[in-house]
Order: sequence, then C-alpha cells, then structure tokens
Amino acid sequence: MNQIAILHHRSRPRWPWPLLLAGSGICCAAILLFPWLVLQGEAGAALSIRHVFSHLCHQDPQRSLSLAGVFLPVCNRCLALYLGGFLGVLLAAPVRGRSAWLLGRRALLLGPLLLTGLDAGLDLAGVWNSTFWSRVVTGGLAGLGLGLYLTLFLESRPRAGPVPHRGNVGQ
Repeated sequence: MNQIAILHHRSRPRWPWPLLLAGSGICCAAILLFPWLVLQGEAGAALSIRHVFSHLCHQDPQRSLSLAGVFLPVCNRCLALYLGGFLGVLLAAPVRGRSAWLLGRRALLLGPLLLTGLDAGLDLAGVWNSTFWSRVVTGGLAGLGLGLYLTLFLESRPRAGPVPHRGNVGQ
C-alpha cells in the first residue's frame, strides 16, 4: 500500500460496542440492584438511582415490577427497553458481518418503535388500555432494535484518520 493510500485509509471504530455494552449493563444492573440496596439500608445509593431514572421514566408503582416488596425505579416498559437495549448491544458483535443488510432494513427498527408509540399513545388517549404484556413486548422489541441499530450504526461510521500533507506526499 502506498503512502497516499495509507493516509486515506479509514478503519471502522470498534469503541462503540464495549462502551455501549458497559453503559447499558450498568443501567440494567442499577435498576435490578435497586431493591437490594433498599433492603440493605443503602438509602443514599437507592435514592440516587431513583433520582436519575426519574428524569427518564414516570415511575408509576402501578406499572412497575416489585422485587422483594420493593418497586423498581422504572416502569415495566422502561425496564423492557433497558434490558432489550442491553441485549441488542450484546447481539451486535455476532451480527457485525450483516450490519449493512440490517442497517438497510429500517422497518426492523421503526416497526417496534411505532408499536411502542401506538401502545403508549392510544393508552394516554383512552382508546386502548395497555397491559403489562403490551408494555413489556413493545418496550423490549424497541430496546432490542435501538441497541442493535445504535451499535451497528456507530461502528459503521468511518473513523477520522490522519489528514494527508498537501506537500510532497509519496515522493
């Protein structure tokens, strides 16, 4: 490979997968460890977790799972979104070879997002009463699609490489 080709070579970044996996794993762990923290008397840590997720979720106890008698800091739909997102990021590694095909099939992402929006929107409008299962299934599918697509999209973008010198490159 000549010098100009080396300078123009742009590799694909691999940083999104471990960062997104760690970030989504930490979110899921915080949600699922919340009841344990409450039961252990770790009020400061538990309140911090609840506060962080309060900006992202309505935290309605009637729509939240209870573990050991303690309601999770997110509703069922958000829990499914987080767990589905973690699974989507996890599955991105083995399907990297098909990323162009998957990224080209936007319906695989937009379909679950549309279903989640319809389930939530029709429930708010009083047209449809969303159920535990409708919230979990639509949230989980949306999270799976978002985690997978976000990871594959970020990994498919070229990494910025060195800018070639305009002078006597290759001489």
